[in-house]
Amino acid sequence: MSKARGWHQVVRWAYVMGLRIWFRWGRSPVSWLAAHLRPRRPWQPRAFASLEEAAAWLSTALVWTSDPLRGALDLIPSLENISYQLATCGQVRDDCDGLAFASAQVAAPFADRSPDGSPQCYIVSVLLDPLRVNVFHCAHVMTFFRKEGRWRVISNHELFPEEWDSFLDALTQNGYVRYWQSPVLFAEVRDHRLRFIASGTGERGLQRLGARLG
Repeated sequence: MSKARGWHQVVRWAYVMGLRIWFRWGRSPVSWLAAHLRPRRPWQPRAFASLEEAAAWLSTALVWTSDPLRGALDLIPSLENISYQLATCGQVRDDCDGLAFASAQVAAPFADRSPDGSPQCYIVSVLLDPLRVNVFHCAHVMTFFRKEGRWRVISNHELFPEEWDSFLDALTQNGYVRYWQSPVLFAEVRDHRLRFIASGTGERGLQRLGARLG
C-alpha cells in the first residue's frame, strides 16, 4: 500500500467515526437543548389528498439555508419550531437535516406500515467520500419511505421521481449520490420522529442495513 493511499484511508476513517459519533450521540441532544431557545407553536400535521399534492407543497414550503457557522453547528429544529415557521412565514428554512425532519412528517402518512403499525418512513444521514466530494456536501440527510412496496426519496424540497425495489438501491442510486459520483461510506437511519433505528459502515455494513429495512 502506498503512503498516500494509507493516509486517504486514515482520513476517511476519522471522518466517518467523528460524524458517526456526532449523529448518534451529539446531534439530537444538542438540538433538543437548542429547541428551547427557538420560538415554538403547537405542532399541527398537514393533510394532503395525494403524494403528488404533498410533493408540490414541499417544493415551495421547504427552503434550504445553512446552519450557523456554515453548517458546523448542525441542529435539527423541533416540530414546534417547524410549526412556528410555517405559521409566521409559510416556509421552513433550515439545512438538509431540518428539511428531512419536516418532509418525513409529510411523507409518513403515505408510507407502508410495518407489522407494528409504524410507518416505513425514515430520516437517513449519509456520508460520502470526503476525498471526492466537497466537504460542505459529503454529509447529507434525506427522507426515505416505502410506498406500495417501492422506495421513494426526498432530498431537501425535492421528491425524486425514481422508485426503487430495495432500500439499499434507493440509498446508493438516488439522485444526490449519483450527482456526486461517490460511494456511500456510512448511513444512519432514524424513524420519522428521530428515534434511532440502525446504522451501517462500508459495503458490508450497508448491505446488512439494507437487509434489515428491505
